[in-house]
Amino acid sequence: MGNAVLNHFDPGKRPNVLNILSTEQGDGKSTLAEHLAAHFRETGMKVRSVSWNRDFDVRRKEYLLAGRIGDFVHEDGDEIPLAEADVVIVEYPPLNDSTVSKELLQGAELNIVVAPANRTWKARLQTISSGMLSWHNVEDYLLPHEMDTYVVKGTDKMFDVVFLQGMSSEPIAAKRVPTFRKYLAKHVETIRSKGSVPVVVVTWAKADKMDKDTRRLADSIIEEANRNNAIALPVGLAFAESLKERPDLVLHQADKSHPTAAGSYLYGALIYSLLFKASPEGLDFLGECEKTLRPEDAAYLQKLAWRVATEFYGWK
Repeated sequence: MGNAVLNHFDPGKRPNVLNILSTEQGDGKSTLAEHLAAHFRETGMKVRSVSWNRDFDVRRKEYLLAGRIGDFVHEDGDEIPLAEADVVIVEYPPLNDSTVSKELLQGAELNIVVAPANRTWKARLQTISSGMLSWHNVEDYLLPHEMDTYVVKGTDKMFDVVFLQGMSSEPIAAKRVPTFRKYLAKHVETIRSKGSVPVVVVTWAKADKMDKDTRRLADSIIEEANRNNAIALPVGLAFAESLKERPDLVLHQADKSHPTAAGSYLYGALIYSLLFKASPEGLDFLGECEKTLRPEDAAYLQKLAWRVATEFYGWK
């Protein structure tokens, strides 16, 4: 694994930051961090290891408002200075207990999320036809209910990540914008209070309004995501790029609004890129929507999703 991680580092940069995260206590972050540090040192690299339970306090203002590791990790005479380290490995507290700012995640060369191999990943969709954000009782969605198989034993948290997606015209329709802003802020706060990470989806314009509405939607949604310190997922921008490069690849259904199998696949590839900060290129999954995609179309959408994600988030 150590050699695979090295592919994400810039040899000319100091330091390269590697974040180690998990959702729960006891998932093995410390063990992984120690093994990676030892591997890097064997190659002759200067390594600085930083841990939340030793080197910084997640309750302090300097951590909560940090935009880079130097804001909350202080120099110690016995440690390699941050500016001289080839690699800084940062072990964060479980995401169940404390959040990590998007600036710290986006500023790293690589984020590794550690999870036991026997843990199953679950997803749940809550949709209301033509429903605006104000129609959704997000707090109720995130509460455990009787016979709910999503309840995680020993915690009140239901989900690690929650994606918020407004109705297609909600972020740009003059009469709806105030309500969109109000309830996006409310839902983001609710999601964080439940220990989950909010992600705001930058939606796609209707098929016959891509030129007119793509940028308007992106500007409105990204502005509100930033205002609430939430991550934005640039799905609509990826749709626009695909339309420009591959107009033969239909992403909208006949109603000009909902995504086809290809559109859903592109959406999913962007989610993969964001959650793992890794390219989906090479995955052999071809979709399970209306029908599986042609391998060459899936490969194109994987590559496009990673390109859009790296450009949008400023990853290298």
